[in-house]
Amino acid sequence: MKRKLHVKGWHIFLFCLIGCAPTKPDTPVPESRFVKLDSKGRELDPKAGPWSCVGDKKTGLIWEVKSANEGLQFARNTFSWYADGLGVPKRGACARDHVGLAWVEYDYCDTQDLIRHLNQRQLCGRADWRLPSSSELRAMMFKHDFPGERRVFFSLFPRIIHAPYWTSESKVVQDKLGVLTIHMATGEEYWRGAAGPVNAIAVSPSYARESFK
Repeated sequence: MKRKLHVKGWHIFLFCLIGCAPTKPDTPVPESRFVKLDSKGRELDPKAGPWSCVGDKKTGLIWEVKSANEGLQFARNTFSWYADGLGVPKRGACARDHVGLAWVEYDYCDTQDLIRHLNQRQLCGRADWRLPSSSELRAMMFKHDFPGERRVFFSLFPRIIHAPYWTSESKVVQDKLGVLTIHMATGEEYWRGAAGPVNAIAVSPSYARESFK
């Protein structure tokens, strides 16, 4: 005679409390706002890839998508802040773009190197790349209830680091140059010396919002 197994609700709860791996709910991406773009700036299906940039309909901005491969767009590069002769050149560390090496080699680099590279390459069809202002950088971030997690949509920006990122804003205090950074996990602002090194992401400001309609 077979015995029926009766499992009470609290037994299931206790079992899951012990053995079930917790899952973090995925924040839904408002597809009506963000658009994936390929390297030429052409719009992609939301589930398609690879993509090189993300367009924001709300702000009219295009954001660089960091790369998993060595080179100036490598996600883990760090840069000193340098622009038009202001700041500290060549104090960051950028992975050298080598093919076939079993290790990663680095070159000294700064934010101007990144911006020059993107504009010369005309990433996503743009030649007006630059560092974002603090308000622009915050416009791509959102609040959530997971301390320490990055405040960007992971499905769109999968390689953003839990770290401060440079903005374009600088000021001189007592003959020393400070540059504003924003931490992409905590949202906190820090004024740092231009020598850094700090992570960076570039923005293109002139993508017409009408193009998304």
